[in-house]
Amino acid sequence: MPSLTYSHKLDLKAMSAFEASARLGGFSKAATELKVTPERVAALVRSLEIQYGAELFERHTSGEKLTQLGKCIKAEFIAAFDAIEQAAQSISNNFLLQSKEQDPT
Repeated sequence: MPSLTYSHKLDLKAMSAFEASARLGGFSKAATELKVTPERVAALVRSLEIQYGAELFERHTSGEKLTQLGKCIKAEFIAAFDAIEQAAQSISNNFLLQSKEQDPT
């Protein structure tokens, strides 16, 4: 299988923090879902912004708001993480199916 090369190392934790923050409407709600602190979510999103040189959230004392770019990529990130979740579920389903097929009883 050929290996894929990327111009940037993919930081899935940071991408997950962005996806959850965008989908749920802020760092605090994302932190609850991801079981980390809001500060950790903010730091992960910031690292993603630095890595790609683009601001994804406007930060205000009242909370965070997606930038225009953040709004544009939100649906793509949600779809990508949904696809990963479905793929993981397929692994689980196939494992259970294989286990039942191999069960001699």
